[in-house]
Amino acid sequence: WEKQLDGSLKLTLATAVHQGSMRSLTMGASPNEELPGTLLSCGYDETMKTHDWVKRLNSSGEVRTPSDFGTPICSSFAPPNKAPSTHCIIGFDGGKVALYKKRDWSLQHVLAGHEGGGASLA
Repeated sequence: WEKQLDGSLKLTLATAVHQGSMRSLTMGASPNEELPGTLLSCGYDETMKTHDWVKRLNSSGEVRTPSDFGTPICSSFAPPNKAPSTHCIIGFDGGKVALYKKRDWSLQHVLAGHEGGGASLA
């Protein structure tokens, strides 16, 4: 959405991203406070996709989750309010919590998490 001069909102970018439902959305901090940061979407299709709103890219990258982790159901960038966000934390329905490096989306660490998975991360 983009705010128009008359105060109305105009849809500027919309696209189908995941096969199946989307389970989580999170926005990372941007080096420029006037612009949005990286958006990460996690889907039932067990993929995580990044979106660069500044460049108007509906998908700027994709990471397939490890097959034994399950579906990613919650996510958060870290640090959450300091730009640029360097890492992303993903919670899975199988209970694992994974820490990814944002620069190359390499898996840095896996925590056992909870039985049955978690619903949110902060």
